[in-house]
Amino acid sequence: MRAYVGVGSNLGDRWANLAQAARELRQEPRIALLRASRVYDAAPLGPPQPRYLNAVLELEVEAPPLALLATLQAIERNAGRVRSPVRWSARTLDLDLLL
Repeated sequence: MRAYVGVGSNLGDRWANLAQAARELRQEPRIALLRASRVYDAAPLGPPQPRYLNAVLELEVEAPPLALLATLQAIERNAGRVRSPVRWSARTLDLDLLL
């Protein structure tokens, strides 16, 4: 299945966080990273916080969507992501399954 994942970071070394996400996805046996968009610098929504770096990754995945979501959440945790109850809070790494 083809999947598109939004990648974002606004805490710590933002470039390194995006690179770590791509590296960990490449290491997954049932995931092939096909392409990556340009990296964009973007203003955050919500409370005052640092600017984001964002990109989109195109993947070929041989796993069901919920397994991919679990993998994405594990990669976020590996990057130090702590889920906050505050909507739109700052984060080291945010991986969103777009399509």
